[in-house]
Amino acid sequence: MRMPPVKKPVSKQVVDSLNRFEESFLTVLDEVAPEISEPSLTAIKAGGKRLRPALVIIAAGLGADIDEAGLRNACAAVELVHLASLVHDDVLDGADTRRGVSTINANYGHRRAILIGDYLFGTAFRLLAGCDDNRLIAPLAEASVLLSQGELQQRQALRRLDQTIEDYLTRIYTKTAALFVASCLMGARLAGVSEPVAEALRDYAEGLGIAFQIYDDILDFTGNEKALGKPVGSDIREGTVTLPMIYGLRLDGNGALAEAILDPRDEAVCNAVEHVIACGAIDQAKALATEYVDKAMAAANALPDGASKKDLLALGKFVIDRYH
Repeated sequence: MRMPPVKKPVSKQVVDSLNRFEESFLTVLDEVAPEISEPSLTAIKAGGKRLRPALVIIAAGLGADIDEAGLRNACAAVELVHLASLVHDDVLDGADTRRGVSTINANYGHRRAILIGDYLFGTAFRLLAGCDDNRLIAPLAEASVLLSQGELQQRQALRRLDQTIEDYLTRIYTKTAALFVASCLMGARLAGVSEPVAEALRDYAEGLGIAFQIYDDILDFTGNEKALGKPVGSDIREGTVTLPMIYGLRLDGNGALAEAILDPRDEAVCNAVEHVIACGAIDQAKALATEYVDKAMAAANALPDGASKKDLLALGKFVIDRYH
């Protein structure tokens, strides 16, 4: 399992299922040409929390007699879409490292990286088509469209200082939370749950996904390069205005943050990071993230009692504890 080794936030049953998924996931590209499979496998083996497959597995646990092949393909499909989006993000950002290793873009150039990302997207939907269940395809297709919209919104908003919290929340729903929602809905459809249960899972995934991304954006200021796999302050350098920066701009008395966003020289970025941490913006961002975790937990509490409910509540607690 790709979650931190010191903490297993979900049950042993889910961990075991994730381990089985991980073994099968490494074989998805076995029959693919080396120029695609080798870079892709390097990215897969670099790690990740595998939260999205975990959500598929937990949601599917609300049912009985789940088709293991369908569950395995659904987990692989959602993780492939996530991986493909990261490959494309690295091209757009010109990123050299992710999770502490060189990106496909850095190793093979942006043209091959784009094509590999496209191939991963296609492979995800080919796996779902093999399940012969159109109900699995629709949530992931919707999330994939939203991912593209979110990336476009982010590109259009680069280095804009007038962004609102609402702008930010809309963007992170499309770029992050939508895939959390798709993961839960795919699991729900495998489980054959009722519509009210599916809606509760949707609300849970939306709250968890938004909180997760807020905390991830906080880490760009409070983390360290080794843990992040990229330099602290990368969002400032790239001109991506995140929630801590929106709060920080409101308290930017000497203009240090605005200056760094518009002209990200090293000294200016360092000063801006210090400003965001010192001015209270991080605490404000954490407070909003906690509100969304609370919404997720309330939705999870509306679900039937059982192992899946416990796992969803544990994941919500994990998201908070991980950053406090």
